[in-house]
Amino acid sequence: MSGEAQRLLVEALQLTQEDRTELAMRLLDSVGEPAEQVERAWVEEAKRRLGEIQCGEVAMRPWSKARGRIFAR
Repeated sequence: MSGEAQRLLVEALQLTQEDRTELAMRLLDSVGEPAEQVERAWVEEAKRRLGEIQCGEVAMRPWSKARGRIFAR
């Protein structure tokens, strides 16, 4: 990442979450990845994960336990 990009990142990280979200969406739009492709990729990923759950390939955990493991790290 160039020095200018690094400087912009540091400044952007100081924005509110709402402004960072808007900025991120506009940046993604500018690199040519159409929103439809992103949406399609998320739908495919969700279907894949649901299939893993339905086939028993992955075990589900209650959010309270998963959250505990995440914050214990």
